[in-house]
Amino acid sequence: MGNRILVVGDVNVDVVLGIGALPSPGGEVEAPRAEVRLGGGAANVALWLSWLGIEVRVLARVGFDPFGDFVLKSLFEAGVDIDSVQRDPGLPTGIVVVFVGEGGERSMISVPGANAHLEARYLDLSYLSWIHVSGYFAERKPEAAAELLSQALAKGIPWSLDTVPFKALVHIPRFLGLRPAILFGTEDELRGLEGGGERFVKLGKRGCLYIGERGELHVPGFEVEARDTTGAGDAFCAGVLAARLEGAPPEVQGLLGNLCGALRASGYVPPDIPVRAVEELLGRLSGDDAERLGTLLWGRRSR
Repeated sequence: MGNRILVVGDVNVDVVLGIGALPSPGGEVEAPRAEVRLGGGAANVALWLSWLGIEVRVLARVGFDPFGDFVLKSLFEAGVDIDSVQRDPGLPTGIVVVFVGEGGERSMISVPGANAHLEARYLDLSYLSWIHVSGYFAERKPEAAAELLSQALAKGIPWSLDTVPFKALVHIPRFLGLRPAILFGTEDELRGLEGGGERFVKLGKRGCLYIGERGELHVPGFEVEARDTTGAGDAFCAGVLAARLEGAPPEVQGLLGNLCGALRASGYVPPDIPVRAVEELLGRLSGDDAERLGTLLWGRRSR
């Protein structure tokens, strides 16, 4: 059996607007560019995992609407297994309006839609090597998340959790007792959370901080011109998980996560990532790191 990941969480349609500033109340601004694309934490992680050569299935929920058709088509064409994507009879597909300002920083307005009713019943987990859970699902549907993760724990399936930028995490702390193998989040998101397994702290352009049995390890990031940071944290998670499933050590996991995050911040989205963009980032690493990461990346994707 190969490495197979179930990614659980939101899938959306993102309406992305490139703007310099938001309008004042009652005002108006013009956006020089706009784009409609696949989004959501689960969809983003799945896209990058598939691009990295990992077999991935998404557990998510969309509406019976054209946006739901768009989401399913986009995931399928990216090589993601959509057999576990549910369709809600009453709620629309989730929509997120993303405002991308100078320096690539994004602000978002979310309409969860069908994401809020995602269920996790009657799943066959026997084929899985890993489960990755979005914190949005854990916060919105704690009972469903607890049921799923309890099953994973009983079957010995490792799982990871990516926290969310909620002001108050109501339910996520309870899941740390179910022993996540990896906890992802920013410094602010992870502050005050006790328990769980290893941690990868997202530091943006500064890279990441690994905290585990070997203590703390800072893995430097890649300096890039940030054009759009939407989903960069999800790309980071995918890189870490892909390297983890290949048995790479934490420093290489962090490197691949940083590389994927940097590619996304540069404006690239799978599968449209030029080889030259990857090779340019690899060329900034030391010989040993470049060789290890290049072997992992190209060897994995060529299978």
